[in-house]
Amino acid sequence: MQPLSTAYLKSSFLQHYKEKGFRVLESFPIVSNDPTVMFVNATITPLKDSFLSLKEPQNSALIQRCFRMGGASELEVVGVNPYFHTFFEMFGVCMYGVDHVEAVREMLELLNLWEIEFDRLYFAIPEDLEFAQPLMTNGVGKSHIFVLEDSRIFWQEWRFGQCGPIGRGLTAIYDRGDSLPKSTKQMAEDSDRFVKLLNLIHIYGREERSGQLRTIPNPGFDLGGGIERLAALVQGCDNYQTDAIQPLVRLVSDFLNKQALNLNTKSARILADHLRAVCVLSSEGLSPSNKKHGYALRKIIRRCLEIVWSSATEAVDCSGVVIPFCEQLGLGGIRIDSAIEIQESFRKESNVFLSSIRRAQRILEKNPNLDPSVLKDTYGLSTALVSLPKERKTA
Repeated sequence: MQPLSTAYLKSSFLQHYKEKGFRVLESFPIVSNDPTVMFVNATITPLKDSFLSLKEPQNSALIQRCFRMGGASELEVVGVNPYFHTFFEMFGVCMYGVDHVEAVREMLELLNLWEIEFDRLYFAIPEDLEFAQPLMTNGVGKSHIFVLEDSRIFWQEWRFGQCGPIGRGLTAIYDRGDSLPKSTKQMAEDSDRFVKLLNLIHIYGREERSGQLRTIPNPGFDLGGGIERLAALVQGCDNYQTDAIQPLVRLVSDFLNKQALNLNTKSARILADHLRAVCVLSSEGLSPSNKKHGYALRKIIRRCLEIVWSSATEAVDCSGVVIPFCEQLGLGGIRIDSAIEIQESFRKESNVFLSSIRRAQRILEKNPNLDPSVLKDTYGLSTALVSLPKERKTA
């Protein structure tokens, strides 16, 4: 039996909720108009106001494009953790007028749609145990329920922006191993064996500026999970080996191989991840800059360039990868209509970055005793980039 494709996972999810009478939504723009976040970073982000609105809410389902770049520490995880991305897609469901038992039943019904083995599922729940009995009522054994005493291991409380809704929830974890897991710590640390599959969050209140907790007009549940992780699970691999992402990694590697650049697996994965983000963010009209959303895009592009240029020891023009990359994204279900404009933006940013490097080199020439690492804070340049030859190699 062929493993389920990423395209099938997305289409079956949407069809499932369409047949159930849910409102099926298109992905909202990643660049968020929510003042508490710069980018949509989860399915609930564009829908959180429905829990707070005085209007009667509708049960909704969508596949949302998301972007997270929580600083340098998170960027360093890309390529190392095979289940972490800057750009990713999430399936999301908002449900109202249901209790915990019904919400858990909905979660298990969805997992059954994709034939997930229930005996390999474990659930990390908040220590107040509000999800324990609903899980057992739905046939989950006690040995598959782990109570979270340390919220740093798996989230158990969510706060969706200042004065936004507050929720508590469980994490569903799939175990690829053969022995019984011992603790949530073990499940958190071994990402190859334990796949964090989804979260089911009970959204029940909001915190006022005074710190007082208030009820909300539309308490309900948010069910969400990463499409890439789901695909990796059903296809028996990690995210970068799935049918949607592996061709992108291969395309990047092949393109650079033609220029006599052989990047290691980690670097190729980082480039594939970052180029996905670059193409999607740029397709929404974002341009590199030193402010807000544009700064995130600039940082991602420059990290791509740093990886390639450091490996090549030359400022190689790698903008030629953009158009075939966009085409491959389209084959994987992420349509990009502005590939030529994105390529030109990438090329322009490459030239701006190279100008910064040359400016830094002139500073070092005038101040030969200056430590090159000092320029990292000013120009964001690694020592390897500051050492690039003055003559630029053409692709």
